[in-house]
Order: sequence, then C-alpha cells, then structure tokens
Amino acid sequence: MNSHIQVYLHLVWGTWNRDEIILPSFERELWGELRNLVEKQGCRLLALGGTGNHVHLLVQFNATQTIADFVQILKGGSSIWVNEKVRPNLFFKWQGAYGAFSVGHREVPEIIGYIKKQKQHHANGTTTVGYETTNN
Repeated sequence: MNSHIQVYLHLVWGTWNRDEIILPSFERELWGELRNLVEKQGCRLLALGGTGNHVHLLVQFNATQTIADFVQILKGGSSIWVNEKVRPNLFFKWQGAYGAFSVGHREVPEIIGYIKKQKQHHANGTTTVGYETTNN
C-alpha cells in the first residue's frame, strides 16, 4: 500500500522590516522562482500571491521534511535569487519569522481565492485576521 498524504499549509511571511521591496517589475518572476522551489521540494503549489511587503502560499505538503526546513529553503532560495539574478543593487531579505496554518480539504477553495486577491484585500481593508500574520 502506498502512503497518501493530504496536508495543506497556508504559509505567510514578510519582507525585512515590512519594506515594500517586492516590486512589480520582478514580482511575477519571484512568484515563478517560489513555484520552482516548492516543486523541487516535492510539494504542490496551489496558490501564490501577495503585496509589496509579504507573500502567501498554499501548498500541498509532503511527509519527507519539516515545515521549518521547507520554509527556510523557500525564503533563502528566493532571496538569494533576487539578490544575485534579478536585482543585485537591491537589498532583498525576508524577515526571519513566518506563519504556517493548517488548512482542511474543504477550506482549500476559499484560501486559494483569498490568496489570489491579496492586493485587493489589502487595498480595500478586507483582510481576514486568521489568514494574515502581523509578526512576520
């Protein structure tokens, strides 16, 4: 019998000092790099979005690593990528903390919708406290 893992995680983390350094000029490329890093870890990215100072991901997690190791790989790999390949003249760094929230199978569509509309939620003041973190 094969193992079947169905663990969904909503991950959130911010830029250093919550500086607005995720610029429109490279945001799409950064999201692509995060997608690549997620897939290299054997996980599945279901949604990705954010604003100029933080990012949200919904991933179907695997059972071969810890959440801390997974997030460290994503944050470290993406910040190195921005600093070396995209914007060497921009100091890009994520904050050390992050939020990781377990998501039930039935909640997945709601979380995907929320993540995809991050810019609108923040512009309109319609963020959901349980889906955001203030200490990251």
